[in-house]
Amino acid sequence: MRVMRSGMIEELSKDYVTTARAKGADKKTIHIKHARRNALLPVVTVAGQLVAMSMEGSIAVEVVFNRHGIGWWLAESAVQLDMPVLMCIGLFMGIVFVIINLTLDILYAYIDPRIRLT
Repeated sequence: MRVMRSGMIEELSKDYVTTARAKGADKKTIHIKHARRNALLPVVTVAGQLVAMSMEGSIAVEVVFNRHGIGWWLAESAVQLDMPVLMCIGLFMGIVFVIINLTLDILYAYIDPRIRLT
């Protein structure tokens, strides 16, 4: 919410918003059509990073609360030096990170048409 608020405040102070106001656009059109789309890009970036980093957080949470999942399995295999499992989980987390970044890039092109996928 803070990222969106600061993005909206920044976008509403730019020249193209002032121009839209001068042309007579109403407040709803300015907020939705002009400012919000540009303010959403940092929000999408932060949300994608949080989703990707939640994989790292699952390791500590699963070990502390003794929940059996990928994070717990990774911690146990690190203690036992089980290299194939460590490499497999590292590869899985890397693939998840790449898929999330690809999804974010596609979402950027959807939110802001000036960004092209070439």
